Amino acid sequence: MLKWVAKRSLWGIVSQGAGSVGNLAVCILVARAASASDFGAWGLGYGIYVLAMGAARAASGTPLLLSNGGDGNQRSGASPGSTLGVYLGVAVLASTIVACLALGVDRHGGVGLWILAATLPPLLAHDAARFCFFARGEPGRAAACDLVRLVVQLAGFAALLSSEADVAWHWTAVWGLSALVALPGLAILHAWPTPSGTATYLRKNVRAILPLSGDFVVTTVVMQSIPFLLALIAGLEATAGLRVGLVLLGPLNVVITGVTPVVTVEAVKHVDSRRRLTVLVGSWSLAIALGACMCGLVLSVLPSSAGRSLAGQSWDLASPLIFALALQAALSGPLIGAQVALNAMMRLRESFRLRMQTIPPMLVLPVVGMLIADEEGAAWGIAAGAGLASVLAIQRIFRLRVDGECDAAPIPARDTSPFERHQSRR
Repeated sequence: MLKWVAKRSLWGIVSQGAGSVGNLAVCILVARAASASDFGAWGLGYGIYVLAMGAARAASGTPLLLSNGGDGNQRSGASPGSTLGVYLGVAVLASTIVACLALGVDRHGGVGLWILAATLPPLLAHDAARFCFFARGEPGRAAACDLVRLVVQLAGFAALLSSEADVAWHWTAVWGLSALVALPGLAILHAWPTPSGTATYLRKNVRAILPLSGDFVVTTVVMQSIPFLLALIAGLEATAGLRVGLVLLGPLNVVITGVTPVVTVEAVKHVDSRRRLTVLVGSWSLAIALGACMCGLVLSVLPSSAGRSLAGQSWDLASPLIFALALQAALSGPLIGAQVALNAMMRLRESFRLRMQTIPPMLVLPVVGMLIADEEGAAWGIAAGAGLASVLAIQRIFRLRVDGECDAAPIPARDTSPFERHQSRR
């Protein structure tokens, strides 16, 4: 089982890595071409894109993973068509917000935002195709979709560089339109969205969507509030050090984001075996901890000259925080593993309750650390909060009982998916 997961996890890492490289490239190129104010406006639009993608994954991508379990069957209305329909609905809403934002900036900054608003539907449709392939147990196709898109992006960027057309909206257009390479994949998936099918899916699965969406909202608010609080208490310079430290640990986040869908699909398959499920999520938690320790070790022994070449003068602010931030990443493994197991068992409300139980220490301890020792205290407070959260998660992992109920719903026969079990009372 673990060998199979490791093999498919490589495709998940490739898929997420290719997307991350493309996103990083467009951010750098737009930053070089735009003024500070224009890039600030574009950054707000890009932030809306990231939030929209997370919301669509919570409302449709993750339920599809839990519904299919890697066998490609379309159960409980969670089909590629309904998934794409939800993604496109979120994209239209996000495009409207970005377009309204474009009306409030000058012409130069507004053009880039208009282009971003126009390309949000294909951008989110591309992510929908990725999750559909993951749900079918075909991470190789998801990786191929991302790699083809990256090649198209790099070719377009190279053409613009050779023509010296260094205009911000050009880079945005190439980046956004490259997502159209997902169209053949969507055709393979037979992902034909209809308003009635999407509405039926949302209505049938609202009990699953609400806790998943709530988890996304709570996590996003907490993670984004810490830098703002640090800025208020210790100033913007302290925030820069924390941001740079988190960016330097970005490769670990690529691995976690890329592998978690694969682990989720495998967890759904083994939901009726307590031993297999516990071994799976425990191994994934341990792998996250080892990866974080390796990243922290590499960054800790990095010479100052190399660090400054990576992060400029902000390296001097970030280097004292690296060990604490790496420790926080290592301690986050049990929480991620516990939530994968609970979601696979369709104990979605219990998973959300676990998240809510971990929020107070993860939010309060960094603030206490800020008041004591500014950015270094905040970093150690983040690590301490993750440590307390991991204790709660480990206790939950060892108390898994797959013969219980899924959010108070009776579990029917083995030949049905956990998603169907969750909906059986309806």
